[in-house]
Amino acid sequence: LANRFHYSPRMAVVHRPIGLTPMALRQYIDHLEHANSLYSLVHESFELYYHQHRGVTQADMNMMVVMHRSRGQDSLADALSQVLLLGEGSSTLVVNPHDSPHTELSKMLVVYARRDNQTYDVLVAKASQKKRIAPEKIACAVGGSLAVGGLGAVILTAASVQNPLSWGLGVAGTLATASAGKAAYDYGGTMENVVAGYICKELLDMGMIKLFHDHIVMV
Repeated sequence: LANRFHYSPRMAVVHRPIGLTPMALRQYIDHLEHANSLYSLVHESFELYYHQHRGVTQADMNMMVVMHRSRGQDSLADALSQVLLLGEGSSTLVVNPHDSPHTELSKMLVVYARRDNQTYDVLVAKASQKKRIAPEKIACAVGGSLAVGGLGAVILTAASVQNPLSWGLGVAGTLATASAGKAAYDYGGTMENVVAGYICKELLDMGMIKLFHDHIVMV
């Protein structure tokens, strides 16, 4: 892909951007594969707010801050208000200090790069990662356990032919309790923070950036 991609003088390049890296992207994809499996009994969701500003100067920054604040993005506006457009480009990744690592994580990203006409492209994004217990996964896990429990009940019945029903119900109840305990354990654990990788993946899919080993191109 890199060999077939041709730069244009109008494109803005950011070297070694914080958060927007192949490693962050891979971490996010690997995380999704685990989170979407039945092994995990919680459901994670992601949400993204973003905006791309093209051809701006430092004089435009106050107006951009006002615009994002009017959209209810106060924390992002605050981060943007601290940005000075200097040099060829830079990136800033801000972690929300009020996050709950067990249930919600969020990050804010500001990336800017200079074009050949000495104006800048500025990309701002705010993303969140949340989790909840997934009833549908628990139902599948318990259902699958009950199927195995049925086989187990046959074995247990051979050991106690006098009361096979109670044995079967005991196995099913134990497995259901184990599934509930697993869900509580998953929900109470600290989430792996993959917000930056999520932002990277979404911007790539929307065609807003091109990702390379040590830099990005703002398309």
